[in-house]
Amino acid sequence: MKKYLTIIVYTILILLVIKYSFTKQYDLFFDLAAAFILLIIFNLNFKHWNQNNISYFFLILTLLLHNFHLYAAKPFGIPFDHYMHFIAGFTIALIFDRLLFELPIKKRFFLIIVAALGIGAVGEIAEWIGYSIFNAGEGFFFYGVGDEGEWRNATFDMIFNGIGGISAAFVLFFSKKQLEIKTSKLHKNYNKVQ
Repeated sequence: MKKYLTIIVYTILILLVIKYSFTKQYDLFFDLAAAFILLIIFNLNFKHWNQNNISYFFLILTLLLHNFHLYAAKPFGIPFDHYMHFIAGFTIALIFDRLLFELPIKKRFFLIIVAALGIGAVGEIAEWIGYSIFNAGEGFFFYGVGDEGEWRNATFDMIFNGIGGISAAFVLFFSKKQLEIKTSKLHKNYNKVQ
């Protein structure tokens, strides 16, 4: 499955390069280059970082949603940027849950939320540095659509990263608790049969 996801995501990213070339949205090339680099690093370290198809799917989803550049949209009256940061926080938490798999689940619960918040904060700093160097434009490294109100925007972005991270932590925590309960019941039933 990973192989097919990789082919699909690289094809879509190449099509976006072509699209943004025709529409002369050259600012977005930085974001596409960053997506290619992240995917290459992730693929090279996939097994070493103990990742799985779910974390890979969410990484791809996050990168594609960002690179579709829908920041002017407001689905259900909520800015797309809020959805984007929620899914980014969720994805970061999933990836870090896989990275920290050897830790007890309660420690991981806390650490993956901190990772979502921390990496979100680093992203906001990178945006600010990009804005300081490149000024106005489109994409992650520029100040443009989706970046309303400077400090207010950064605060909302980090809040939604945190909400995404907390959501992932609860989903992972309760799904693993359910798995522990089922495993425990299987062991008890097995012992009764013996």
